[in-house]
Amino acid sequence: MLFCLYLILRYIESRWNFEVRKMVVSEDVNMSTCSDNESEMETGSEVDDNAGEASENEGEQTLSNHKKSLKKLEQTDPEFYKFLEEHDKNLLVFSDEDEKDDDEEDVDDEDADAKNDKTQDVDSEESDFEDDAPKKKIKDGKGRTIVTQSLIEHWQQKLRSNDKCYRTLVRVMNAFQAALQRVKPEDSRSNMRYRVDGGAVFNGVIQLCVVDLQPALVRFMGIKGRLTQNMLEHNKKFLKIRNPIKKYALGLIELIGAVSSENIVCVLLKHLHQLLVFVVSVHLKTMIFKKLLRRLVSLWSTSSETIRVIAFVCLLRLAQLMHPLLEGMLKRMYISYVANCKFMSPTTMGSIQFMRKSLAELFGLDETIAYHHGFLYIRQLAIHLRNAVTVNSKESIQAVYNWQYVSSLNLWVDLLVSAQDKEKLHSLQYPLIQIIIGCIKLVPAAKYYPLRFKLIRMLTKLSTETGVFIPVLPLILEVLNNYDFNKRNKVVSMKPMTLTCVLTVSKQQLAENAFKDAIMDLIYSCTLEYLSGESYRQSFPDLVVFANLQIKKFTKSCTNSHYVRKLKQLLEKINENSKFIDTERRKAAIPLNEEKKIRAWELNMRQRGTPLGKFFASYSAKSRRDALIKDGQKPMTIKV
Repeated sequence: MLFCLYLILRYIESRWNFEVRKMVVSEDVNMSTCSDNESEMETGSEVDDNAGEASENEGEQTLSNHKKSLKKLEQTDPEFYKFLEEHDKNLLVFSDEDEKDDDEEDVDDEDADAKNDKTQDVDSEESDFEDDAPKKKIKDGKGRTIVTQSLIEHWQQKLRSNDKCYRTLVRVMNAFQAALQRVKPEDSRSNMRYRVDGGAVFNGVIQLCVVDLQPALVRFMGIKGRLTQNMLEHNKKFLKIRNPIKKYALGLIELIGAVSSENIVCVLLKHLHQLLVFVVSVHLKTMIFKKLLRRLVSLWSTSSETIRVIAFVCLLRLAQLMHPLLEGMLKRMYISYVANCKFMSPTTMGSIQFMRKSLAELFGLDETIAYHHGFLYIRQLAIHLRNAVTVNSKESIQAVYNWQYVSSLNLWVDLLVSAQDKEKLHSLQYPLIQIIIGCIKLVPAAKYYPLRFKLIRMLTKLSTETGVFIPVLPLILEVLNNYDFNKRNKVVSMKPMTLTCVLTVSKQQLAENAFKDAIMDLIYSCTLEYLSGESYRQSFPDLVVFANLQIKKFTKSCTNSHYVRKLKQLLEKINENSKFIDTERRKAAIPLNEEKKIRAWELNMRQRGTPLGKFFASYSAKSRRDALIKDGQKPMTIKV
């Protein structure tokens, strides 16, 4: 009995000593691991190799002491040792093998001045070939790893797997930096860890980054849902990989500026749009963003249609993520827009319209900045107009009557139309309207009639969309009195004259009958367009009184039956709508001082539709269909 009690006590004592020693070893290992992680995440300093070796030696010494004590127990008390073998064999079997990572660690020498880069490169740049990767590294004479197709495929598998592959991400971004050396001059090339040879490998690296890098980054950070800048800044894993992303972003911006192929630029811009949240979050220098801004604005203003659209989407995203860049972006884009509007042709008209619409959309992001820019540039337009009125020279008039001036007016009209909910911009309506009317009245000569009707359409659009009353009708019908439509033509032309892309006409064109036909069509369409926008108002019958008298007078004096028939049809539609409004307002019997009820009645009439409004809709659809037939396109694509 005493012998059994003795054995139990010896067993408990040995078990207790073993557990204490095991706790000491695990505590030492944990302490060293925690200190390494904290130094890597918080300070980004270099790894202390000496401290790691000391803790490792201490653990090995403790394990060896424990094995010696077991051997000593076997010699001094063989009966108790035999008892342990029979009842608790695991106590005697204690492995001193730890899992060690035998992969190599390389140090990134490219940016020795950055502490964070140094730490992250030490942690991440281990063996390039793990698990199922190729067994041998292929290196050149300088010790650089040569990127091959098999290595690219291995990286692709790693990126597409569900593993959070930090090391693979860093390697791929470093390989991208090595690929960029191919597009640099030999003098500016730097030593890289990898070497990319051949067009196939270069394309493989670029394709790998474009297709798989962004999804792998999101998976690595464990972010679900919409990715925002705030989420990245509070993500610890993003802080760990921020410096490699920063290098990659600089290389991507450099590559976009160096590539000339439209297809490659298109792909790189889409990739940049995906990574803009990361690019903004790594806090690049302002100079880098200005360089990117210059490149994007250049692509937006001078490239093909597809690249223009993608560049604008990138600019819009960049303005939303970095609001301080918006003011400089708008200034640069406005200057590029005006520079591209110097000449107008059927081929460039579409791109100029896109630039105008997209720039107006960007101005709408911030009404304070939009008002500031609008005030300055509209004031500049007014100064040019004042000089033209006071000096009245050919040069001063030419400073107003040009495509750049007209396109600027068109831009601000589009902005005021699209930003009706922004009260700060309402104060710009009156000066802009006065400038447009002043331009119309500056030189009322017949050769400037194409410019005149373009400005009239701007006023009509502004009046219809904003609800501000602008007396456009007298400006249209004034042409009936100033121009002699009964004068015989010196030149007869069977080909119709198109005034879409011209502001002035020559003396020879003034003498053609096609010019008269084009001006009459403009009078008809502009009058119809303006009155259709006013056709639902209670004041419509009163608005068209003088227009009826003026048109009737012209039809009696005009000798051209085609013109008379056209204007009589217009007069008939005006009178029909006038009777309709008069009948409806008599039924409502709303007093003139009830402004809210009048607005509600007009809104109801606008939703119901008016005879003149319906006729203008059918006329516009027919005009668009005829234009498509003239251009050789199918008219079925137009939805009426």
